[in-house]
Amino acid sequence: KLTERTKSALINIYNKGYKVALASGRCIDGLRIVREQIPIPIIQITMNGAYNVADDGSLISESTIETETSKKVKNLMNKYDLQLLYFSENKWFTEYKNELYNYEISVVKYDGTVCPLIDIVDKIKIHKLLAYGTPTKTKEFIEESKRIFPELNIVSSSSFYVEINKSNADKGKGIISVAKHYCVDISDTFVFGDYDNDIAGFKVAGNKIAMANASENLLKVADVVPLPKDEDGVAYVVEK
Repeated sequence: KLTERTKSALINIYNKGYKVALASGRCIDGLRIVREQIPIPIIQITMNGAYNVADDGSLISESTIETETSKKVKNLMNKYDLQLLYFSENKWFTEYKNELYNYEISVVKYDGTVCPLIDIVDKIKIHKLLAYGTPTKTKEFIEESKRIFPELNIVSSSSFYVEINKSNADKGKGIISVAKHYCVDISDTFVFGDYDNDIAGFKVAGNKIAMANASENLLKVADVVPLPKDEDGVAYVVEK
């Protein structure tokens, strides 16, 4: 959700010559509700850096998970009774119309495609898998999946969600590819975040800003900790 103050701050900084990017675990469809609220060209670092799009809509870089690996990860999810969302290019998919599907629609305001992964994994690119379950189950899943799949980047985005990408895809690598595309020195980047899947972005950014209500792990690597996100923490720093 963008407040009027945050919208104004981003528009003003764009008019001063800065580029503005949304960096998210969501796909492009999932970012539409945010993107369309800001009347300026927006760069999109999506699916944790697995699919990155310039402000003119052209593809900058992408990273996909192999078909067989996707199947194996899904089987491990079944062991821990985790639900699955998966993402390809600009779209999101679900295996069933259930509470998770309904919740995702309530967040992104855009319908996903309902199709079991096994029925379509050979036909589309898989840029990200997302597991959902109880905090205990997701923690156990993370521990085992990191041992089994060293070729993957596996990180939590909340106590209920696990984000899974190829190891060469994270927000940091996405930021690096976008900075190179626009010939911007990485030291001149400002990255805002609030949870563990933002740590990779903080590792590369010139300026690291964590919201005051961010996860403990992210707060440890932040340069600046302003207001909480629900008190316009982003706008406060951009205005400064």
